[in-house]
Amino acid sequence: MLEVVHGQTDRQLVANQLRDELLGMQLNGTLYIGYPVLASADETVTVDALLVSHEHGLVVFSLEDDPPRPDDVDAWESLQDDQDQLYFVVETHLGRHPALRAGRQLGVEVQTVTVFPDEPHPPELLDGASYSGISDLPDKIGAFPEIQNGFFKPLQAALQRVTTIKPAKKRTRV
Repeated sequence: MLEVVHGQTDRQLVANQLRDELLGMQLNGTLYIGYPVLASADETVTVDALLVSHEHGLVVFSLEDDPPRPDDVDAWESLQDDQDQLYFVVETHLGRHPALRAGRQLGVEVQTVTVFPDEPHPPELLDGASYSGISDLPDKIGAFPEIQNGFFKPLQAALQRVTTIKPAKKRTRV
């Protein structure tokens, strides 16, 4: 059964659609909406939604109200940069927990997906980013690997320990 933990999000409509779609998939795990808030070196990063499930691993969602036009390459690249930032913030946070490491690697694969209410049409020249409409989520998530035994509980514990620490202010005059 999927447990849903609600936080604060600016994109409530898309978050509700995401929640409803994932609940319909009969997953085992937790969906965090608008949670956690992660502090990086320079800023505080809020994750729109995060799914932890036995079957499909750890999925970080970036929620968007509307996809950019297919020919707006700059907007698509900006979405890809956002996914990259989310990936590295989550990976860095989880890497601090020894129970989540397998040798020199993180024992849990972090997946990132930007979700739109409708099917997006990104330009074909972009690689590495993952986009999905709400109705295509079961197929998209179905391709992600499961969490290996021994990592699920430590992953849940690491995510539930996240705090809203404010990053240090930049000193412009030193």
